[in-house]
Amino acid sequence: MVTLEDLMRAGRRLEVGCFACHYHGYVDPAAIALAPDTPTPFAGDRMGCPRCGARNREKGYPLWSRPDARQPGWGG
Repeated sequence: MVTLEDLMRAGRRLEVGCFACHYHGYVDPAAIALAPDTPTPFAGDRMGCPRCGARNREKGYPLWSRPDARQPGWGG
């Protein structure tokens, strides 16, 4: 599983989104206050939406995260 550290090492960003307010953006994983060994799918569980403040402890788990899909050639 790809971790935040893997993204940092590869110079990639973390893609994040919120189903509650439809926010979508890209974050530098080094700027996130999470352990580098955090798997990218679980980063959303520990973050809040920058637009509406939703968190994954709320009904429906509105936040999602994954490696930036815009950058081709990811083999990690």
